[in-house]
Formats: sequence, C-alpha cells, structure tokens
Amino acid sequence: MSTATAGKPIECKAAVCWGAGEDLKIERVQVAPPRAHEVRVSTVIGVAAAGQEISTRPFQLVTGRTWRGTAFGGVKGRTEIPGLVEDYLNGKVKIDEYVTHHRKLDEINAGFHDMHGGDCIRCVVDMA
Repeated sequence: MSTATAGKPIECKAAVCWGAGEDLKIERVQVAPPRAHEVRVSTVIGVAAAGQEISTRPFQLVTGRTWRGTAFGGVKGRTEIPGLVEDYLNGKVKIDEYVTHHRKLDEINAGFHDMHGGDCIRCVVDMA
C-alpha cells in the first residue's frame, strides 16, 4: 500500500452476495484499509505486462504474509470450461449479467481501453 492511500478507504468493484442463496451482483464497494500487520494474504489477479516484476521487503514474508496469484480465476480451461459452458446453456450459471460492453472486431482496441479504464467487467467481441 502506498503512502498516498494509507489509512484511506479503498473503493473497488466487486462481485458481492449480501445474503445466503442470493445471486452475485457487481457493485462498487468501499472497504476499510488494513491496519498495520493485518494483511496476511496478498493475491495478484490477472496477467502482468511482459517484463513486469513485483517486489517486497523480506520482512513482509518472514512475518507471515502469503503471496498468491491467479489468472482467469484459476480455471483449468481444458477440463473446466466445457462444464461451465454446459451449465451456462442450462441456466445454472449466470454470465450475461457480467458482460458490460459489446464491441465489433474492428473496435477491439476500444474494448481494451474500456477494460483499462476500470468501467468494464467483461467485453464481448463480435468476431463476425
């Protein structure tokens, strides 16, 4: 956490469920910043640009912090995607609610701009 954001609430978009059995919804949420030594697991989500590195002080690791990473939600594409597609087609998995933008193939750069801007959760590109 940088000194510019230290002690300030963190605002982000999150998939949230406010009650047992309710559907997930995408909402803008604010969370209280962690206090000193409160964060124990840091999760890096997504794929970094080529050549990018993450660094930390050794103190962070020897005091119990764990670093984790995930790309594409940790899904094993070859074995899990077919089941997810089947569940979607049978109405068991909701996906349409998470698609916030649609673009034609010749607008693909604008789609990347949408995602980098933070207002796009998922953009579907029409390849036709």
